[in-house]
Amino acid sequence: LLKLLNRKHSKKQVIDLINNLNDIGISNINIDMMFGINIENKEIINNDLDIISKLNIKHISYYSLILEDKTVLSNLIQQNKINLPDDELTSKMYDLIIKELKEFGYHHYEISNFARERYESAKKQYEEMRSKPNKTPEDKRQETFLKKQMDHWKSKSDFPGENHSQTVKGNR
Repeated sequence: LLKLLNRKHSKKQVIDLINNLNDIGISNINIDMMFGINIENKEIINNDLDIISKLNIKHISYYSLILEDKTVLSNLIQQNKINLPDDELTSKMYDLIIKELKEFGYHHYEISNFARERYESAKKQYEEMRSKPNKTPEDKRQETFLKKQMDHWKSKSDFPGENHSQTVKGNR
């Protein structure tokens, strides 16, 4: 499937990289996944979710496929070599992903985002902390920390994304 999406890495490489990051103490890892490709089925998605559950991933962005013009995949679809699933099947895939990730202990907090407790994006945590009434001194320290973290990354040209973790592309 990765070759179909014109990716240069393999599932094994992603798994090895995540394990290596965990081994050296980097544990705040985000992984991007994709669903909505017609060759997927419940077994493939469950297998991917099972692998994710064993990798100590803190944050998952699980996107529905958005077809971009002038890509290998769009060309294959135009040539009728592959089809996209209908909306009903895509919806069933999404429901399965939500259900399974919840069972694995992930909180579904935005359309495509799932996180372990307190690993939502820094922006999300900051917004929640900012709107919290009757803040404790610890809450105020956490709010200040999150604001500084966001300001720091906004000033960088290599802004890594909202959740400020090491991102590993992993859509099979």
